[in-house]
Amino acid sequence: MKTTKWLSITLAAALNVGGWMATPSLAADGVAPASPRGRISRRIAEKLNLTADQKAQIKTVLSREKDTLMPLPGQLHDARKGLREAIHASDANETTVRAAAV
Repeated sequence: MKTTKWLSITLAAALNVGGWMATPSLAADGVAPASPRGRISRRIAEKLNLTADQKAQIKTVLSREKDTLMPLPGQLHDARKGLREAIHASDANETTVRAAAV
């Protein structure tokens, strides 16, 4: 058990260091690693066969709604954290969990 734990930690550290060493190498070659958001957006555009005009319209709408969209991931995180705390509370019951889930 102890050996497996240390082996897992060592493997994770080696992969982490290897990843950090590969990133500057890619950047030096002029190939910047794509962000996950960029890859997802590109795949969506390809699957929907969007035209350049449609992509521009989407970009315009997203930039216009940026102030509305930016706080949403934080709000989602806070809501999940509150639900998790309600579930793990010592006096948790269905009512408190349902109230936290709203």
